[in-house]
Order: sequence, then structure tokens, then C-alpha cells
Amino acid sequence: MATIVFIVWTVILGGIGLLLIQVFGWLYKLQKRIAFFETFPGPKLHWIYGNLHQHPGANQKGLDWRIKHQREYGNVYRLYYSILRPVLSLDGPEVVKAAIKSGAKKVLFGPSYRYFYPWLGDGLLVSEGAKWFRNRRLLTPAFHFDILKPYTNVYNTAAEKLGAKFDRVCDKGDSFEIFSPVSLSTLDVMLTCAFSYNQNIQETGDDHPYVKAVKGLASLFVNRFFNPIMDIDWIYYRTADGKRYLELSEFTHSVSENVIKERRKNLKQNPDSDRGRLDFVDILLSAKDETGKGLDDVEIRDEVETFMFEGHDTTASAISWILYSLAHYQECLAKVQEELDDVIGQDVNQPIKWEDLANLNYLTLCIKEGMRLHSPVPYIGRVTDKEIVLEGRKIPPGTILDINLYHVHHNPDVWGEDHMKFKPERFDIDNRADKDSYSFIPFSAGPRNCIGQNFAMNEMKVVIGRIVHKYNISVDETHVIEKVPELIMRAKDGIKLFVTSRKRV
Repeated sequence: MATIVFIVWTVILGGIGLLLIQVFGWLYKLQKRIAFFETFPGPKLHWIYGNLHQHPGANQKGLDWRIKHQREYGNVYRLYYSILRPVLSLDGPEVVKAAIKSGAKKVLFGPSYRYFYPWLGDGLLVSEGAKWFRNRRLLTPAFHFDILKPYTNVYNTAAEKLGAKFDRVCDKGDSFEIFSPVSLSTLDVMLTCAFSYNQNIQETGDDHPYVKAVKGLASLFVNRFFNPIMDIDWIYYRTADGKRYLELSEFTHSVSENVIKERRKNLKQNPDSDRGRLDFVDILLSAKDETGKGLDDVEIRDEVETFMFEGHDTTASAISWILYSLAHYQECLAKVQEELDDVIGQDVNQPIKWEDLANLNYLTLCIKEGMRLHSPVPYIGRVTDKEIVLEGRKIPPGTILDINLYHVHHNPDVWGEDHMKFKPERFDIDNRADKDSYSFIPFSAGPRNCIGQNFAMNEMKVVIGRIVHKYNISVDETHVIEKVPELIMRAKDGIKLFVTSRKRV
């Protein structure tokens, strides 16, 4: 009996000893990690909250808080989203270039891209390694100019539907909130180009179930990011928000899956049918790698939903903020209108053709300056998978990097003390010659840059061009504009403009 008791106590004490060794080992590693991060400048650390309690949140104050740090601490400084989650914040083109060129990976642990999994699956946004490389290669033909050219008709049609809403308020004397209708317009474009989904989205508006689902998913994602307890999947997916996130994800999946299933069936029955324009699903269904293997239905669904997410809200944000800047800087608006008259003609109802896009040079400068000034995607995250060097300092593997596109685009050492002004001439060839290529990266950079950036640029030229060719726009000065840096750069209470007739033929 004594022997049994001795064995039991030995096992218990041995287990406690092993546990204590693991705990002390974990604490030692944590202490060592904090000691490394504390060699960098940054705001004062709280032993429980890190710096998260100091962060004003996803709002204008939060942006200003981060800009203040760049001024105080330089282009590389440390922040703690909790004591367990220290990050290095990168705010300058040279350090961002070093991080991206090193091949640093997406952050797929903690509050990060992994939150997208139930919604976007393992599409290009979050996939890694061999799968990402294979799928990126298979998707690249979808953005060849031969494929993009017919989409110009889709952009014009969506712009005309958006213009109909401008018509309703034109010359009425009341300001018009544009962020929401522009967002519906870009969603209309994406649904049409992704899988020819025509459901009159722009007229149905926020009441459409797909629109509700996409907006709900984006909002839930951001809410989760700022609540450390909700980082634990086991807890989050048992809350009302977590259950709603899964429910909305399943709904968007069902829409995509039904289209894919029906299209695959039709392709088998009518392999030689021609619908006049290929959409994203058509291209993915026919894509094959070097072994002759294509994408399965789940892979296609994940890529379609990623294409929808990345191409809808980001482009809506860019268009809305650029229109706001043109409305605010009337001399720039006049130059864009003059260029449109020269390239397209005096008829304000004339569509913008594929061949016109390359000739809209000043409009292109305005689009680039708008994306610099407002940064539709304000932040991206990476984690080092090998040792890299930033400003002469060795950064070990496993270090989380916050790449702050908004702050790179507002770095005064690059863009000057007038970086908050809208100056399209910044992007003249002569003015760009002395700037690092990583000083302006609205579509990210490196091998994981946005695969659809030409698609987005063409869409912006058509939609913005059609609107300002037909209307004069000006800012409602009584409406306060406050940036909200969520997944994209939003405006807290929208963007309100006055709309008046320009001329009609």
C-alpha cells in the first residue's frame, strides 16, 4: 500500500514539477521577448493591457495617435496589443521594403488574417506556401487585359445606375451621402464580374440580403479585433457575434456555391457555349496547372469570395474619398472635367471606352493622390519567418510587423509637411523620381501585391470619370468628416456632397 501511495505522489509531484518547468520556461521566453521589444522606442507599457488601453480605437483619434508615435519614435517603434502580443510598427518606405522583400508572411495567429477563415476560406488573401503560389499562378490570367477589356461595359453600366441616384438630388440644394451608394455600385460591379450575379443590387440597396451579409461580416471582424478575449475561437464562436459571423459566412458561401455548381453543370452540358463575356467563375473553372489539375469547388468559392471582399469595399472607399477630394479642391475637379471633355467629348452621357482609359492622365494622378491621402487599405500585417534587418538592427523570426500604409503615405520625410493636402502633381514623373517605390503602395507590394490592381484602377477611372463628367460636386461644409480605419478607410457618418448640373447635350 505504501508503495502505491509513494508511486501516486511521485507521479503527482513529477507532473507538478514538469508543469512548473513549462511555466517558468514560458515566462522566461516571454521576459526575453519583452526585453527585446523594450530595446525599441514606444509608448509606456502596462503589464496587463500593453498599449491597447491607450489606443483610441478605429477612428480619427486612433490615426492621429499613430501619426504622433511616428513623429516621436521614428519609422520603427514597438506597440503591445497586449502583454502577450508585441509588434513592431513600420512607418517608413525603407523599412517596409525590407520587411516585404524578406518574404515575411501573413499573420495567421492571434488577432489577424485568421479571423477571415470562416468567411474567405483559404483564398489568396490568407493562403501560404505552395497552395498560394499555385493558385496565384492559376488566377493571374483572369486579370489579363484581354479579359479586363470587356469589363469596361460593366463599369459604365454600374456608373450609370449610380448616376441615376445623383440625378435624384441634382440641383435640389440638399447634400447627398455618397459612401453608401458608391459601395453598392462597386458591389454591383464585383457580383457581375465575379459570377454574373444580376440582382439589381444598387436599387435594392442595404435591404438586399447579400449586402447585409457583407457589411455585417466586416463589422463583426473589426469588433473582434479590439476585444482580446474574443481572440480565443472557443469563446468567440459561442457568443452571439461569433454565431452571427458563422451564419453570415454560410450565407455568402451558399450564394457562391450555387452559382459554381450551376455553371459547372452548364459547362459539362454545353462546353462550347459562349455567353459573350467571361466572368471570374468561368476562368477559374477552366484553370489548370501543369499536371492538368484544376481548382475544386471549395477552392473556387474561396477565391471568388476573396475577390469579392478585396475588390468591393476597397474600391468603394477609394472612389468615395477621391470624389470628396475633387469636391474639396475645385481647381483639380475643373482640370479633370476639362480632360474628360477633350478625351471623351462634350456629351456627358457618353460612356468611357477601353481605349480612353490610357488618355485620362490627370484623372490618374488624382486617383493616385487620393489613394495616398486617404489610404483605402490603412494597414497590413506580416510576421518574419527568418531573421531580417531593419535600420541596422537584427529582427528575429516570429516577430509581428504592423505595416502602416496610411502612415507611410503621410510620412513627412517623404511627402513633406503638406502631406495632408491633395496635390495630384506629386505623381508627375519628375516629382516621383526621387521617391522610393515603396513610398506609395496602396495595393501593397512584392509578390503578394494586389492581383486585381489594374481591374480596380480601370473601374475607378470609369466610375469617377462618368460622375464628374456629368456633375459638379462640392463639399457640404456643415457635415463633419472623420476617418474610420477599419478593414478599409471609412467615414464615420459618411461623406456628403452637393450635386449640381454641369451640362447636358
